[in-house]
Amino acid sequence: MATEMVGRAHQFALLRAAVTRALAGRGGVVLVTGEAGIGKTTLVSETAASLGKPGDDDGALVVATVCQGAEGTPGYWPWAQIVRRLRRDLPAGQWRRAADAAGGDLSFLLGGTAACPADARPGEPGPDDAALRLHDAVATLLVTVSDDRPLVVVLDDLHRADPASVRLLNHLAHHVPFERILLVAAYRDVEAEAPGHPLARALTDLAAKATTVTLTGLDAAEVAVLMTRTVGREPEPEQAAEVWRRTGGNPFFVEQTVRLWHSSGTLDSVAPRVRDAVEHRLAYLPPKAAELLGVAAVLGHDFTRRLLAEVAAVAPAELDALLNQAVTARLVMVRGAGRFAFAHDLIRETLYDALGETDRRRHHAAVVRSLRLSAARGEPVLLSGLARHAALAVPEVTPTEAVGHIVTAARDASARLAAEEAAAHYRSALDLLPRDRIRERAEIALELGREGERAGDIPTARRTLNGVVAAARELDDAVLLAHAAVGLYRLGNPTGKDRSEVDLLDEAAAALTAQASGETALLARVLAAASMARTHQAFDDETGRDLSARAVRLARSAGD
Repeated sequence: MATEMVGRAHQFALLRAAVTRALAGRGGVVLVTGEAGIGKTTLVSETAASLGKPGDDDGALVVATVCQGAEGTPGYWPWAQIVRRLRRDLPAGQWRRAADAAGGDLSFLLGGTAACPADARPGEPGPDDAALRLHDAVATLLVTVSDDRPLVVVLDDLHRADPASVRLLNHLAHHVPFERILLVAAYRDVEAEAPGHPLARALTDLAAKATTVTLTGLDAAEVAVLMTRTVGREPEPEQAAEVWRRTGGNPFFVEQTVRLWHSSGTLDSVAPRVRDAVEHRLAYLPPKAAELLGVAAVLGHDFTRRLLAEVAAVAPAELDALLNQAVTARLVMVRGAGRFAFAHDLIRETLYDALGETDRRRHHAAVVRSLRLSAARGEPVLLSGLARHAALAVPEVTPTEAVGHIVTAARDASARLAAEEAAAHYRSALDLLPRDRIRERAEIALELGREGERAGDIPTARRTLNGVVAAARELDDAVLLAHAAVGLYRLGNPTGKDRSEVDLLDEAAAALTAQASGETALLARVLAAASMARTHQAFDDETGRDLSARAVRLARSAGD
């Protein structure tokens, strides 16, 4: 397999050496990094293809997935795919043995549901404990599988993953050094390690436990070999040098440029950036095919024939003909079972950017309508994807409808313990809600604060919940104030000895009592928090005991 790659023999040998160590029980993590189009996926795919085939001496089992968080996929989605593929590929008995060892915490990765422990103060059982149980369940599953056969897990495009998935990978990195498990992840380091990227710190921590294989551009001689292999025509030395100079040896840039050279007979049209090369390639497509690909770009890197037909409103026969043209031009690849994917995401980005804002919103709105119909038919729909399209469709989709889809996706993410994903959805909803809709904004911000706590972003959670307190006072809403006060209590007192935490809980309790809201259980919770806050800060022990006793009476009367 290695002979089919150009200029990557050394990197291929490094990966194979890591596989050999894993087969001997010295597993590990290998990170394959580099810019877009540099050949990360090719290297990882070629290595994976050399393993796990019948008759192979090493006999490793390879399970692979592509992270697609940028397309609105749910949190932990890469691991859900890995676990489900293990269930599909393993013999039934081996799967049952591994799943039994892992326990029930894998349920929502397999398509079930998971309950989030609620209202947990730091140090008490709560969401972090649930996430740890999930991490340990996945680790146990992989280790048990590797007892029967060495295991290679491949995560491509890790820079698109959600933070929770990368934390799980970090957890697994501690378990594999003495197991027959190799974890391979490929990502764009230039993007993922940039300041402000949500994965920058997690990937830095991961790199400290891993072997990193960084891909750079091919040299001029290797570019000439790649040009020959791409079009079956050997370039002149000056032509290869020109392509190398313009592309920096990036294999994707080279391939796109040389295909234009092969069709046009000149290198003058080769652009210094791949976006220009893609635009030139698209110019060779019939207008209807290019227009259809523009609609497909709205759907995402991967898309289905059915959804594309509904959104583009194209008859099946014509759709197939146009897709065949795109496949022939190597802009789109056939995934099977009615699924397609762009040959490279930069192709999709170029097409998407070429659309006007009005057309983008119109197509996103059509996707929303189609997905709603699919849901009504009982077909599975990714709620995070629906939320993404709804947000991008405004005002073709009303802000109220879009916010509804986004909040639904946020709650779904919360139920899957994907706190960062849920928080991102809630922030998106707040961006769409007008400032004068104070109550709706406050209710969403309350949920955002809870997700900030679960994600460990305590300063942001505190700022968010303080905003909810201000809104509750403006609205004179005792229930909203009580929820925000309890939420702030769970975050802990930032100064340790001031009375602000106690005073806010007392204010909430008084407001609930005065409004006679019928929220008996909530009042009990506020009183219990007020009692514990006094105990933690050594304030008013006698008052604290009285509040605790009152909270118990109210809880009993409410049957809570």
